[in-house]
Amino acid sequence: MGYELETDPHLAPLSLALRRTGAMLLDMLVVYAWIIVLTLLSFAVNAIIPFHGALGTSYVARHLVGFFTLTLPIVMYFALMEGTPRQASWGKRRLGLRVVARRGGAASMGQRLLRNAVKFLPWEMVHTHMHLNPGFMMTGETSPAGWMLGIYVPCGLALLYVLQVFAAKNGRTIYETWSGTATIRT
Repeated sequence: MGYELETDPHLAPLSLALRRTGAMLLDMLVVYAWIIVLTLLSFAVNAIIPFHGALGTSYVARHLVGFFTLTLPIVMYFALMEGTPRQASWGKRRLGLRVVARRGGAASMGQRLLRNAVKFLPWEMVHTHMHLNPGFMMTGETSPAGWMLGIYVPCGLALLYVLQVFAAKNGRTIYETWSGTATIRT
């Protein structure tokens, strides 16, 4: 496919932005289903082999467990699904969208990994903050730097991603620009 997505007049209409937003919400159902499975599995395994207390106060241990069981599988899910013949996650398929290389054709695995690593960067930033400040979830107490780097910056970045879909002339986000990908209608 030798088309140039940067000049495609059908790339950024409001209907595409709304579809992308809907697809993201549907995809979050997949993410939350994975979180529920992990939580139930964690409690089941902990009942047989108590390990919850073994993590103790170790930031590194908590963060590694969270990264390898939650963040990495989610990034890989999206990168792999966008590499299937349909080029789409579950939510994107439901709403008639697919991910392609900016100049057309299938996005490479490297492009898809970069796209999803940057897309889920705010998610990982918040998790890092929560692991560094385990009391935050109970009390809301953290340092000014914790609020800035662990809450405000990631939330602002996530909001920027959403706003770009609606406001950017080409409808692309930072993670799509950096990875050389685009989300288009099927």
